[in-house]
Amino acid sequence: MLLDDFLQQLYTGNNQARLETSYVVGMLAFNAGLWWSRSRWLTSLVLGLFALMQLMQLAHISYVGQPLNPVDISRMAEEWGEITEVADAAWKDHWPMMLAWGLPYVALFALFNRYLGRLELPGKPVAVVLILVALVSKPYWAATHNLVQFMPGPTRSSLHNSLSAYSFYVMRLSFGRSSLPDVAYLPYQLVQTPLASRPQHVWILLGETLRSDRMSVYGYARNTTPRLAEMHRQGQLQVVQGIAGAASTGVSIPLFMNGVMEPGNEEELRRGVGNLFRQAKAGGYHTFWLSTQESKLLNDVGADAIDTIFTEADNELAVQVQGDSLLLALVDKLPRDMPTFGVINMRAAHAPYENGYNHDKQFQPPWPAEGAAKAGNTYDNALRYVDNLVVDLMDKQVSQFPGNSVFLLTSDHGEMLGERGRWGHNVLTPEVAMVPAVSRVNWGENGAPALPDKPYLSHASLHGWVLGLLGARLENPNERADLAYFHGVDFYADNFFVTIMPDQVGRPVLGAPSLVSSLVRGL
Repeated sequence: MLLDDFLQQLYTGNNQARLETSYVVGMLAFNAGLWWSRSRWLTSLVLGLFALMQLMQLAHISYVGQPLNPVDISRMAEEWGEITEVADAAWKDHWPMMLAWGLPYVALFALFNRYLGRLELPGKPVAVVLILVALVSKPYWAATHNLVQFMPGPTRSSLHNSLSAYSFYVMRLSFGRSSLPDVAYLPYQLVQTPLASRPQHVWILLGETLRSDRMSVYGYARNTTPRLAEMHRQGQLQVVQGIAGAASTGVSIPLFMNGVMEPGNEEELRRGVGNLFRQAKAGGYHTFWLSTQESKLLNDVGADAIDTIFTEADNELAVQVQGDSLLLALVDKLPRDMPTFGVINMRAAHAPYENGYNHDKQFQPPWPAEGAAKAGNTYDNALRYVDNLVVDLMDKQVSQFPGNSVFLLTSDHGEMLGERGRWGHNVLTPEVAMVPAVSRVNWGENGAPALPDKPYLSHASLHGWVLGLLGARLENPNERADLAYFHGVDFYADNFFVTIMPDQVGRPVLGAPSLVSSLVRGL
């Protein structure tokens, strides 16, 4: 059931699926249930369903270059004529996909049909019930959760991605239902710009749940980031207030990596005109994504242009044992003899906050993880732990990777820590919007690049700065001066967002929440 991915990888690099231990175990258990059921009709139904989903999935990967998502599926009915026209013209170039898909499923049907009836196992009704429960679990989950959680991960099994995408489609987008408002925007244009000199190494550390006003480098009373604060005092860092793109990781990261600003501009996110990985790859950089989080965060970040990918799925045990400190070892494996560009994505500072540092016995938390102040204390402890890792990574870049270098620290979003009785980050509040924007530039000559001289920088502004380092400029005809957007948890639906504008002294002020559909109605 997982073989089709690896057969497809024999002729195209578009399929980036990897074996995940937990998913392999899950599929073994599911198949054992099929054999235990001794039910030809149930087995044939399951195999037929999987085969149909995988036919569409592998065809999409082969032609488009990335896995199907629920929105792609919802468009199929509307664009079926165009799809069949393209398929008729393209099949000669993509026919190996049929072998990658057909061989495993022919073998599966043959094995089950030949041997299933020979088994004499008790408890058939129990097995049938368990199989049905497994099949409906994802649709049940899809009925109550947002689309971001069902977007595909490029390195996940394509069958896993299919089950997620079709489950959400059936439960939320089928029969003409769609929660995607049709907002018209002018298209972005990418303009290449000549560079007098470029950085050899550009690293972006996308922290998890880093709230700037809880960091002492931003003036917080507790010394939560002593090493960053000391570097700032010595003039080694530029520190600006940052504004996250969205209140959830799965939305914020794709918006940042593509420089997409406007509510409901899903078309521009799909196009990826300003994608940082693609620009860096075209410029001769070795690109990388090093993350201790799940692989689905790669959705819409430009995985097709990333040379080195590591996510939690690649070594779950190492991530559990070493946590974010594993990132230091992963950086050591990057090439030194060519320019590097990439993202380092941490997990520490995500709730429960103590999980970010408890694995490291050498780390001594400064504040007690007990009593009424436990949540705030453990969050501040996690920031202290992140401070050490960030500075160690900065030092590695300067000492081990020769040439001009730029290191940018920001975060996917901030966190509510009990203010106004609220906790977590899936809310549109200043505490969740405010994130760090810290740069360290190691430049051996005059003209070192600096962050724009503004009171605050949105993720879109940070994207523009990084894109400029790579020799390009994104022209967005929809952009308005001093206007930023902070999006909710589901960019692909009728999502809530707020506008952000400066007050009289330049401080960011959040507007009232609005739905994307209000833009369609012109309200």
